[in-house]
Amino acid sequence: MRHSELALILIRLKVNSERYHVLMRHKKWHDWSLVGGHVEPDEKNDWARAAVRECNEELAPLRFGEDFTLLPLLDQPLRWGPLASRSASGEPTIYTAQVFALRFLRSPLECLGKLPAEEFRIVRESDLTEQQDSSNLTTRTLKRVDRSALAWDTALPSLPLEVQPLPA
Repeated sequence: MRHSELALILIRLKVNSERYHVLMRHKKWHDWSLVGGHVEPDEKNDWARAAVRECNEELAPLRFGEDFTLLPLLDQPLRWGPLASRSASGEPTIYTAQVFALRFLRSPLECLGKLPAEEFRIVRESDLTEQQDSSNLTTRTLKRVDRSALAWDTALPSLPLEVQPLPA
């Protein structure tokens, strides 16, 4: 049986009175998902290191320790499967994922404004959690973690990224 370990990052913001998540475009899969990805062989048993690497790659030019930090959300990683893997030609795969909350160290408006708008979107939390598709990685993760951690302590009046619904 194939096994896949993932480091996933929630970027959850409050805008006015609603809660939103920042999602990233995954060109290979033609979908929108959480920031994060596979744990590399040299990162085994070091989920935090994998999460930092993934964030530094996917959120560039933002940098860990300067623009944001990461906080683990789970005592134990999530586990599910077997499911057909899109990255391994449909091979049945057991997934294990550790989830982190991103916390901005400086203004989220400033930080998010540095990201390419076409590669990121803001989605209402209710749109994500009400989805029935439990195979969707983002939906599956949000249903199984405490979503109380925010990336910034105060509600934002607006965001530099467009708020969009999830594609059908």
